[in-house]
Amino acid sequence: MDTLIFTNKMAIILEIKNFSGTIYFDPKFKQLIQTKDGKEIAYAYPLTQLDRQKANLKEWLRINKLEDIAIQSLVVISNPYTIISTSPEDHHIHHTVIHKEELPNKILQLEKSKITNKLEEKALRKIFKLLLKKHTEGDASILEKYDIKESDLLKGVFCPKCSVLPMDRLKGNWFCPYCGEKNKHAHVKAVKDYRLLIKSTISNRELRDFLKFDSADTATRLFQTMNLRSTGKNKTRIYFLDSLENGKR
Repeated sequence: MDTLIFTNKMAIILEIKNFSGTIYFDPKFKQLIQTKDGKEIAYAYPLTQLDRQKANLKEWLRINKLEDIAIQSLVVISNPYTIISTSPEDHHIHHTVIHKEELPNKILQLEKSKITNKLEEKALRKIFKLLLKKHTEGDASILEKYDIKESDLLKGVFCPKCSVLPMDRLKGNWFCPYCGEKNKHAHVKAVKDYRLLIKSTISNRELRDFLKFDSADTATRLFQTMNLRSTGKNKTRIYFLDSLENGKR
């Protein structure tokens, strides 16, 4: 969940979306369609995501023997210039999808609802304590969150000395064509960026594409120096980047 707000009457799940251009909520095929620069891109349907999160939270409260509470949910569009549209039969969507500027008023509106079941402060504190204990950071896509295409990324290995991009791979080292820096492990930072920006696994071809070199044998040697877990054989082999996330080389 992006954000979870509690009052003594309800829990409010907020799903924050940073889309620009025009977004269309398609209730028939359950997808969100973004139109930007004359191109259409389809995304997972945020309202389906919210329904799943509501069900999961309700089940989590039940499993942990915590008091039941009403659960509301909202999709919050963070870009105030984004145009929101939907089909005529889904006109009620404005109750759930809002621009960020409307959030304070929407929360006040929800608070004025006819829900009568209120939680005591002791019950709320118990929920908060267990939520904090069980909390883990999400693994959301940064590119999707900030509406960035993978093709917009600057690929290659940055020079650790002067930050020029890309460095050249020559004779087992990375060389900077600008300042002359020579470094054996400059690729590790780039691979960590790949893990953060794109995904937690990578193939030989994906490494070559992201670091901007051609040799499959060189990619295999780099994987060996990073001592990564892997699965599969030959062209189907993929490597797990979790060890890099923990600061290992």
